[in-house]
Amino acid sequence: NCKELSFLDLGWNAIGDSGAVSLGHLFAMGHFSRFAHLDLSGNWLEPFGVGRLVAGIEKCTALQHLDLSHNMLGDDGASRVGTMMGRSSCISSILLMGNRIGRMGAENLAEGAGRAAALTHLDLAGNRVGDWHRTPAGDPRTVEPFLRGLTRSTTLSSLGLRRNKIEPEAMPSLAEMLRKCPSITQLDLAHNHIGPDGAAVVGKMLADCTQLQHL
Repeated sequence: NCKELSFLDLGWNAIGDSGAVSLGHLFAMGHFSRFAHLDLSGNWLEPFGVGRLVAGIEKCTALQHLDLSHNMLGDDGASRVGTMMGRSSCISSILLMGNRIGRMGAENLAEGAGRAAALTHLDLAGNRVGDWHRTPAGDPRTVEPFLRGLTRSTTLSSLGLRRNKIEPEAMPSLAEMLRKCPSITQLDLAHNHIGPDGAAVVGKMLADCTQLQHL
């Protein structure tokens, strides 16, 4: 039963949804109950397989690090991860880079982060959190619900939003989120679209949010 296994890395193995379903079943049965690190990045996982996987992960009471980066979760898969996240008392780090996650998926992830008991690191780099293609260009409402949801977290310290098409109009909402979420000390905004106006907000944000250590 490999009950002593603490580190499981199956990244970039093309296990697909069928492999994710099988792993989810093993986890739900109590196998690998002590493992703390799970890497399933780059495995062509879609919402169905991820749903079964995270249902099993909820039984893994020692899991601290989960990497599902570079899969095909989309909003539906991200929402399922968010539900699991909100129920977890142990997961501290979740990586979801490059998963085609848009506004709705991000909102559900933020809701889960607000309920998570131990989450300190959430990385959403390379997604569509600020996707202006689905709403009028520069509409800050693309990210406001997501940022507002994060303010409920008391443990989150590191947030990755690199390459998420975040516009300058969203920067005041981001600054407000940081003001209300003093636990965040690291924020990655590289390769977005904040422009000169957004940079001006960043300058004021740095003066107001003294907890930031890395930006």
